[in-house]
Amino acid sequence: MSYLDRDSLRALALVRLDDAKVLLANERFSAAFYLAGYVVECALKACIAGHTRQYEFPDKKRAEKSHTHKVRDLAVVAQLPTDVDFEKDRTLREYWQMISTRWSETCRYENRWRTEAEALLEAVDDPNHGVLQWLQKYW
Repeated sequence: MSYLDRDSLRALALVRLDDAKVLLANERFSAAFYLAGYVVECALKACIAGHTRQYEFPDKKRAEKSHTHKVRDLAVVAQLPTDVDFEKDRTLREYWQMISTRWSETCRYENRWRTEAEALLEAVDDPNHGVLQWLQKYW
């Protein structure tokens, strides 16, 4: 595995967002759904990387908790103010709920419909309330 730092994770999230859009446009709904969720995973890991100082010896428990695909767990490790932000923006809260309950790394083995892929991509990429827009404030 290659070295991943915060900038690499940010770039990867944006590239995978573009990939998800291309897949959706080409009616590859299952892959688009999976990659849309993966965008959030990468963005969360970029947020976590932002809390790491250069030359810091990582806390073992925090490091282990960072190596997961569960977006809810990653949000906790990233120390995001979900309670404050979700109270301010109901749509963001609903989008987060959708992503954190419907997406997991095992989605890559599942078939998804157009409507599911479109809904998840909207939750990630909505310019006013999207989860990626929210995460970019913290990465």
